[in-house]
Amino acid sequence: MLVQLSSIDAQISLSSEREDQIYEAGEEMNFILTSATTTEVNYKITFDTRTSVIETGKVMVQAGQATYVPFTLHEPGTVIFEASDGINQPQQMGVAFSPFAIGIYEECPADFDDFWTDQINQLSTIPIDPQLSIFATGTDNVTYRINLATVDNRRIYGYITIPNGAGPFPAVLTLPPNGSAANIVIPEDVVSIKVGAISLTISIHNAEPDAIDPNANLPNNTSIREGYYYRTAILAGIRAIDYIFTRSDFDGENLVVTGVSQGGGLGMAISSLDQRVKAMSISNPALCEHAGFKYDRASGFPYYNWAAAQANIENIDPAVLEASKYYDAKYFAQRFDRPCLFTTGYKDVICPTTTVFGATNQLRGHTLVVHALSLEHSSPVQYWDGRYNFWVRHVPAFANSLFSQNTPKAQIANAGADTSGGINQDISLNGTTLVDDAVITTWPVRWELVEGPGKASFTNASNRITNVRFDQPGTYVLRFSAEDDQLLDSQKILFTAIDYITITVN
Repeated sequence: MLVQLSSIDAQISLSSEREDQIYEAGEEMNFILTSATTTEVNYKITFDTRTSVIETGKVMVQAGQATYVPFTLHEPGTVIFEASDGINQPQQMGVAFSPFAIGIYEECPADFDDFWTDQINQLSTIPIDPQLSIFATGTDNVTYRINLATVDNRRIYGYITIPNGAGPFPAVLTLPPNGSAANIVIPEDVVSIKVGAISLTISIHNAEPDAIDPNANLPNNTSIREGYYYRTAILAGIRAIDYIFTRSDFDGENLVVTGVSQGGGLGMAISSLDQRVKAMSISNPALCEHAGFKYDRASGFPYYNWAAAQANIENIDPAVLEASKYYDAKYFAQRFDRPCLFTTGYKDVICPTTTVFGATNQLRGHTLVVHALSLEHSSPVQYWDGRYNFWVRHVPAFANSLFSQNTPKAQIANAGADTSGGINQDISLNGTTLVDDAVITTWPVRWELVEGPGKASFTNASNRITNVRFDQPGTYVLRFSAEDDQLLDSQKILFTAIDYITITVN
C-alpha cells in the first residue's frame, strides 16, 4: 500500500512502498512521485534544512505514471525528501531508517549531575513567595494569576486553575512553547476539567503572561554553562513544582509535566531533575542534540552553532558546544525512567525527527510514541487528547474526575519484571500489550538488545513469549516494542508502545 502525502491542489504527490515510512539502515527504498500532468521535477534529500544536501536530482514524471527515486541511508536516521516542479508549492515527506537505533554523538559531561544539583540547591535557598489573584471563575473551577520568586531576582508568571471541590487533586504542570509575545501562555482550564487536576501553566519570561518582557531570552551567554537563559527556565519549572507541593489541595504525589516544542524539551529536563514527576507527555521537543552540526547532522532548536557551521564546521565554537551539553535533552532523558508519551512529525524541520529520536531513545521507562507521518512542527489530535488516556493509564489518580472515569487507558507494552540468569542459559521473556484493559495479540512486536557487554540471541525476537541467551556476564537492557497501526491508513498516525527490562547475567 502506498502512503499519499499531498495537498488537494498539489500537482506532485509523494509516496513510498511502506505506509509507515520506516526502513532499516542500509535498506534501499523508493520515493515515488506521481503527477496529474507530465512535468520535470527537481528533488533533494536532506537530514535537515540546515545541513548539507545528501542528494539532488531531476526526473521527468509522466502524467498518471509513477516515477521511482531509489535511496539508501547507511546509518540510523531520518531524512526529508523535497520535490518541486517549479510551479506549485514544493512537496515534502519524511522517512525514517532504524529510528529506534538513532544514538547520540557525544557523551554526557562527567559533572552534569553536580552542576544541576548545585543549581537546584541555589534555588532552594530562595523563599517561594507565592502571589495569587483571581483571573476567572467558572462552573467547574477557579483560575488565578500566579507569580513565584526564583533565582536571579526573577519571578515566574503564569496561571493556576483549581477544581471546585474539597480535593485533594493531582496536578499538571504545562511548560511554554518558544516565544515572547503576550499570551504565549494561557490558562489550561480544560486540563483541569478533563482530569480533575490542579493545572499550572508557566512562562519562562520575567513578566505577566499577557505582557511582553522587553528582556525576554536575555541574558544568554552561550559560551558558559551558567550563562544560558534556559538555566532560569529549567529552574522555573522546578520552582513551580515546589509550589504545587506546598498546596493543601494537592494530593502530594500525582504530578505530570506536559509541553510542546520548547515546552517538550524543558519537560524532559525538568522531569529528569525532579523525581516528584510521575510521568511526562511532550510533543515535537526542542533542545535535542546540540552537537549535530559538528557532524553535519540535524541539531534541535535553538540551533547552537548553526551560523558558525554554515561557514565551516571547523568554525564551531568548542566553548558553546561544551556549555550547551548541560541543556541537551538527550542527557536529561538518560536520567528519566518513568512513563513518557511523545510525538514527532516526520516533516518537522523546527525540531527534526532525528534529534527527537536520538534523545527519546535514551529513555528507560514505559514509552508511547506517536509518529505523525504527514505533519511538520505541529501536534496531532492523538497527542492532545491522547495525553488524557496516557495519564489515566500510568497515573490512576487522574481517572477520578467525572470526565475521565470512562476514559480508556492508552496503549502499553509490558516487558515483564527485571530478572537474572546465567551465561548461555535460556532466560524466559514474556511481553504483553494492551489497550485499556484488553490484551492485544495482533500488534507486531520486537525484542532488541539496547545495552550490555555482550551479545543477545533470541529464540524468536518477533514473539511476545520467547527466550534469550547472553554470551557474557553483566547487566543487559532489552527493549520490547509493539506497533499499533489502526490509524495509519486513515490518519497517517502510527503508535509504538515500548518497555524495557533489565537482566543480570552471572
